[in-house]
Amino acid sequence: MKTWTNFITAAAVVGALLVACPAVRAADMPSEEAIRSAKTAADHEGLAAAFESEAKSLREQAKRHREMRASYDKAPGYLKHKLGLDQHCTAIVASLERAANEADSLAKAHRQMAAKAK
Repeated sequence: MKTWTNFITAAAVVGALLVACPAVRAADMPSEEAIRSAKTAADHEGLAAAFESEAKSLREQAKRHREMRASYDKAPGYLKHKLGLDQHCTAIVASLERAANEADSLAKAHRQMAAKAK
């Protein structure tokens, strides 16, 4: 009976994770065409703004996963250790922060291209 209860609890947690961990929407990213055709300062400023917005969104997602990890730290041992949910959140936070830093780098590069295009 206890195994069945653990299984149901684990399934509920995984379901909650699927709802709580939205994927990064590709629609929020600049299109390949927009990047390829950028020539003017305004084009590059627009791309820079889009990448800055993306970095902000990624950092907000990382913050939510840090908060989730803190919740798992308070959870019963089987949730934290057997399922590795705290480690899952830690890995996602690191990945999101790396992606945010990359978006910042792209924004900076497009700001430099905008300055040269003026």
